[in-house]
Amino acid sequence: MSSEQHRSEQNRRGVAATRMPRRATDIVEDAAAWVLLAVVLLLVVVAVAVGSGTRDRIAERARVEAGDRTTVTATLLAAAAPDLPVRVGYRPRVGVEAQWTGPDGGTRTGRIPVPGGAAAGEEVRVWVDRDGAPAKPPLTEFDAVSFGVLSGLRVLLVGAVPLGLAWLLVLRATAALNSRRWEREWAQVGPDWSAQR
Repeated sequence: MSSEQHRSEQNRRGVAATRMPRRATDIVEDAAAWVLLAVVLLLVVVAVAVGSGTRDRIAERARVEAGDRTTVTATLLAAAAPDLPVRVGYRPRVGVEAQWTGPDGGTRTGRIPVPGGAAAGEEVRVWVDRDGAPAKPPLTEFDAVSFGVLSGLRVLLVGAVPLGLAWLLVLRATAALNSRRWEREWAQVGPDWSAQR
């Protein structure tokens, strides 16, 4: 054995000699950490899959709605009195009778939501479906991405809570075991140590 190999062997032995002995609770904590980490990674994969699936479904729905709905100009038949308090930068919407021409060319009348304070005779843009009935605006790609992100985050949150609780239980159990072990060891050496003082 060369002197360099001898020094390397001594260094390895020195490190092993200075390393603290591992307790069974340390091994349990390490194993639990690895298992929980694997479950977290799996949870992330599931969350991404759920979020992606939700985004795809909402994007398809948005495409269908965009094909089924269109905007038309409606004339208000009455004034939209603001019956709700106005907040800064936001005018509450109220239902008002209005008249518009549907996609088939027929005249339609019905209640549509308009900003409070709109005057009678005022023209507003309103979304209608293929039959000319008032409809909500179609979903957008932004809506699809938002719903996808939110559903993925929901999966992460639902999964993270029990995983966090499991980790806390592991830590609490190993701390209790370590405490009992330390008490037993102190019972063995404590009286001798106290007598020497």
